[in-house]
Amino acid sequence: MTADSTSSKAASLQVALQREVQRREGTRLMMLFFFFAMLAMLAVVRQVVGCESMQGWALGARVALLFVGILYCTRSLQVVNAADAQGSLLGERYWLSTATFELVLVLAMVTATELLSARDDIQDLSAPILMMIPLLVVLSVLRLRPRATLWTALIGGIYHAGLSLWTFFRVGVPVSELPTLLSYAALLFMIGVAGWLVASEFRAMMLDRVERKRSEPTPPGND
Repeated sequence: MTADSTSSKAASLQVALQREVQRREGTRLMMLFFFFAMLAMLAVVRQVVGCESMQGWALGARVALLFVGILYCTRSLQVVNAADAQGSLLGERYWLSTATFELVLVLAMVTATELLSARDDIQDLSAPILMMIPLLVVLSVLRLRPRATLWTALIGGIYHAGLSLWTFFRVGVPVSELPTLLSYAALLFMIGVAGWLVASEFRAMMLDRVERKRSEPTPPGND
């Protein structure tokens, strides 16, 4: 087998793998849509029951950002469905821009929760919205891009550690609380490594599956 044929086969396998990933992108977006909708409902419920942190600007910013997330998922689903209907592949720009937007959106929600909360303490650093970061990491595994999964967790962890340190010095909590504040970032780093390993293994399995599927002879009458 020549180098050109080997390169052509590898490129063909990558295209086939990308098609498999694209078929699952709709499922990933639907799950993200569901999470944003559930968090919006939770924010409203917390306001109704009189949660101190979910009032005024904090509530408005949270609901507005969640609404942006819902619109984003809806629009992205339309793009993915259109590409599938046309039999075309989404470009690299789509995967990079959507991964960046999703992470920035979630980090904006975390920041708004901490900065606009009526409570001037560290409790909001463990608010339910923080679970969106590991959820993004888990869902990114479906894209079969191990490095993207790892970087999503690393950037989220670094950002949360920075926000925790800023709150630590601003509020003036005891030094004994610092390890607790940084534990979420450390956990995110570990989740990122685990997600990277899972995505790498899943990608290898999918490549093997695609290669075997392509090597199977076409049954008579299916030409």
